[in-house]
Amino acid sequence: MLNNLKIATGINIAIFSLIFLLLGIVGLGYYSANTSGQQFSHFMEVSENASVLNDADEAINSLLGKIYALSLTTSKGEKATTQQLSEARRSLALAQEQLKRFYAQPYQQDALVIVDKIKQQADTLMALLVSRLENINQADNAVHEMNKISAARNLFENEVKQYRARFEALINTIEVEANANNSRFNMLAISTGIIALGMVICMRLWLKRELFQRLDETVKTFQSMATGKLDEEIPAGKMNEIGLMFIELEKLRQ
Repeated sequence: MLNNLKIATGINIAIFSLIFLLLGIVGLGYYSANTSGQQFSHFMEVSENASVLNDADEAINSLLGKIYALSLTTSKGEKATTQQLSEARRSLALAQEQLKRFYAQPYQQDALVIVDKIKQQADTLMALLVSRLENINQADNAVHEMNKISAARNLFENEVKQYRARFEALINTIEVEANANNSRFNMLAISTGIIALGMVICMRLWLKRELFQRLDETVKTFQSMATGKLDEEIPAGKMNEIGLMFIELEKLRQ
């Protein structure tokens, strides 16, 4: 252990500085990992919700296609067949099931407003579709009912587009934040490496001046004394352990 307070203090400062920088990297890494984990969980949740909504939208489109086809058939004075009605009812049940799945999904507080609007428009649209299916063989108000269905469908689609736009915005936000976290972590790691290298160089130069150079002088003094040159005064230099040794050597030389 070095008893020289100045050297020991300098080494301790360097060690603690490096430890502090390493702890900073570990802390930022933990923060980045935790943030990324939360963002990934949120992303998976929203992705699942968007997937369920897409399934519901496809089921409604399928039901609409069957009802349009049945309405076209009945407008010609023909009756819908039992098979056609059964297929339409199965499509209706599927659309209702997919919508229930979508409503039952977990949502962030800021998404509930959009989900409520989708539910309102979907309920209106489904009520019109159910009514039209029940009266599919009655062609009197078919055009009027289909126009109402078309208008309700457009309103529903507008809300769905808003939800999808929010999903895309969330993806962009997560990507930007992930890149920012990576950039901060990389910058801290690079900065720590540069600072550590600078500290090593500074410590090397400082120790060379404070310790290694004095040790070289000590070696040269002993070599000079070994050759019998005792007429030169031995300077003590700085008053540290090596300086005290030089003072004792000077007493010996005298």
